[in-house]
Amino acid sequence: MFSSKSLKMHEIQQLPRRQLHATGQSIAPQSARHQFQDRGHDNVDQVRYTWHQGRRLKEFQIRYLARKFFYLWAKKTFGQVLPSKARCFYDQKILQKTFGEWKEWWTVCRERKLSLRADSHYRHLLHNLIFKAWKAYVCQQQGKRNKYFVAESHAKKHKLLRTWQCWLVYVDIQRTKHAMQSVALAFRERSCLRISWAVWRRRHYQNCTGHKMNILALQHWAQSLQFRAWLQWRELYLYSQNDKQKETRAVTHHRHWELKRCVEAWLGYLNLHRAKKLQNELAQEHHRSRIFRQCFSDWRLSWECRRRMHAHGKDIEKLAARIALWRVFAHWKHYVVLCVEETRQCELAEKHYKHHLLKLGFKGLWQNVMNTRLQQMRKNLSYRQHQVTVLQKFWNRWKSCLEEKEEEQQQALTSVAHAHYSGGQ
Repeated sequence: MFSSKSLKMHEIQQLPRRQLHATGQSIAPQSARHQFQDRGHDNVDQVRYTWHQGRRLKEFQIRYLARKFFYLWAKKTFGQVLPSKARCFYDQKILQKTFGEWKEWWTVCRERKLSLRADSHYRHLLHNLIFKAWKAYVCQQQGKRNKYFVAESHAKKHKLLRTWQCWLVYVDIQRTKHAMQSVALAFRERSCLRISWAVWRRRHYQNCTGHKMNILALQHWAQSLQFRAWLQWRELYLYSQNDKQKETRAVTHHRHWELKRCVEAWLGYLNLHRAKKLQNELAQEHHRSRIFRQCFSDWRLSWECRRRMHAHGKDIEKLAARIALWRVFAHWKHYVVLCVEETRQCELAEKHYKHHLLKLGFKGLWQNVMNTRLQQMRKNLSYRQHQVTVLQKFWNRWKSCLEEKEEEQQQALTSVAHAHYSGGQ
């Protein structure tokens, strides 16, 4: 970049010089040299070339006026400074400007290198911090997971204990309820039996009282009938002794009929009493058999319930043992899975860290190779720039020396031309 820029600047620097040499300064020494040669030639062959003297003087006068006006133009343009000094000052300024740009470029490159190094250091530090934070986060998550598992197992144990206590309370309540129910059933049976016995006794007493009252009523009715019959008989006997036999027969027949009706009524009552007694005995026997069957069924139900509760308790114990074994197996399986997961995560983290270190190593190696290449390229460019600068420096010195010699020759020729021109006039 610097070589192309320096070459362009050199071309821009050399363009007006070439034009300047083409217009005035290069013509002047050549014309002076030709003039000096012509002058020497005229001095040697003055006789042979006398007829060319007028034309040559005219050409010399034109060249002198052109040189004079060129020097006036150069003085007005450049002042009292000679072109060689102006060129040296221009070269110094160009060199200062080039050095300033190169210094600025070198500063930018150094800052860029420092920024790249700082970026790599910051990236490495950031990766280390991220890895440490990730490791702390994994440890924290593992601790939280372990705490959560412990809390969950404690909650399950507490819930199972509460369930077992509630089940025991429920079993006690059910046993109490069954006992109370059996006592209530026995009390109900006893109360029902007592009520039935009281009802039966009351009805029996009522029947006995009714029977006695019926007997008394029959006796009173018989007595009243006898008394009335006696009265009627007495009246009839008093009024009509003729109808005594008839009345006697009638009374006898009536007595037989009443006696027959009473005997039939008493036989019906005896049959009814026997039927009621048989029904009561059958009812008592049926009630006893029913109470016996009910008690047997209650005892059988209670025995079946106890047997089922005992079997259920054994099943619950077996299920609790199986659940405990399953929970232990689940905890062991989960612990094995966690260990495998932790091992896999550690292996992945180690692989990631090794891969990251390898990547950083390759990146550092690549950056070192690139820096070495850039340093070699800069050395080559600086060497080329040094060669070009040295060549340009010696070229400028040689050109300045040549221009100084030409200026000295020009001054000498100018003085000779002035002397010749003043001698000619």
